[in-house]
Amino acid sequence: MNNAGSPLIAGIISQTNLVQAESELGGVIHSRLLLCPVLEIRYDLFQNVKDWPLLAGRVRALHPTAKIIGTIRLKRDGGALEDSIVKERLWLWESILSADVVPLWIDLELFALGPE
Repeated sequence: MNNAGSPLIAGIISQTNLVQAESELGGVIHSRLLLCPVLEIRYDLFQNVKDWPLLAGRVRALHPTAKIIGTIRLKRDGGALEDSIVKERLWLWESILSADVVPLWIDLELFALGPE
């Protein structure tokens, strides 16, 4: 059990490890994800934007008790998406947050909260 103030290990969810964990339940990747009380979905590491709203549900199915963080990173922040998509991220978040299962937290850079 985690006491207040204790660090939590966050596992990163990419397209590759999500597909592998789903295809090998109880396998190495799935078992390692189960060790993490927090899972961060790196939406920018998934190619098909249309699938993004379903990702939190897929992660929840793999690890029902995990706290889920959602992140969309631009290249300038170490992510995979082109920086030019910055204005589209609001629409992407609206799509993600309209799903039945959504991240508990979202990770935003300061500039995402208003004009640069």
